[in-house]
Amino acid sequence: MTDYRYARAFQRSPGIDPTLDFLLREKRGHCEYFATAFALVARAAGIPARIVMGYRVGEQSPFGYYLVRDRNAHSWVEAWVLGEGWTTRDATPSEALPQNLDHESSYAASSIDALLVGYDDLTEWLESLTVRQTSLAWLAGFAVLVWIVVRGARRRRTRRQTVPDDEAPLPILQRLLTRLGREGYARRGDEPIERLAARIPDRDGARLLDRYAALRYGSIGDEPELAKAIEAYAATHRAGRQKISDRIC
Repeated sequence: MTDYRYARAFQRSPGIDPTLDFLLREKRGHCEYFATAFALVARAAGIPARIVMGYRVGEQSPFGYYLVRDRNAHSWVEAWVLGEGWTTRDATPSEALPQNLDHESSYAASSIDALLVGYDDLTEWLESLTVRQTSLAWLAGFAVLVWIVVRGARRRRTRRQTVPDDEAPLPILQRLLTRLGREGYARRGDEPIERLAARIPDRDGARLLDRYAALRYGSIGDEPELAKAIEAYAATHRAGRQKISDRIC
């Protein structure tokens, strides 16, 4: 059948059997014509033959299974051969149906197919539900959605409230801020350490704040040494306040 061509669109002569028209005149047609003509010619030659209609599948998913598509619908012939039994014979030109040849689909195409199949299965399942079951499914879905939103809001709030380790103040800072606060130099809200040091008239306290900022944000200095200096500063101010109190008394 080398002179025959695969085609889906063609003209058939009226008043003549379509298969004979395919064999003798037009010589164009789809797989059903090739299979029917092949079976008739085989039987005319005394070879038992039968037409088979189904799917010829050659596309394999990278996930390990074969994909069957509508375009894989096909007709072919099984002929009885002595010593072999029923054997498959396909007269349709293979180059006309590349989708039926062995090949592997891409990961992207297989993933899209899986999503479409899942969507179809979900749609079919939803259509099989009663009104009561559908209502319960919607309520369950809404409850899950609310849970997801609330959980996300809590996580965002927790992230905002949690201070990262690299931003948390060193313990010695609170000792210094407490002493400055008692002297009337309280830190304002989220005021930067450097700004607090620039606005207070207490030069000793300002220098300690600058040393703390250098240590905390620039890793300049020694923490135990700074802690001793802050403690000495706090102790000096305690002693000064005690002397003033004694004079008043």
